[in-house]
Amino acid sequence: MIGNIAHLIGAENLGAQGVEGAYDLRDLDQIKVYYRHADNLPRVMAMARETFDPEARCAS
Repeated sequence: MIGNIAHLIGAENLGAQGVEGAYDLRDLDQIKVYYRHADNLPRVMAMARETFDPEARCAS
């Protein structure tokens, strides 16, 4: 799923849409994550901090 987001905001996809520039996952400053089981939250949040900007707001 994260790979899909990276593709959508990347240079190849944005260029195909006529948009100049590109973004990286670390450029996102607000992220909303979904998870099924409460005991997965610490792992999900750790993964989000590793993948996205550590200063990003991450809502669950």
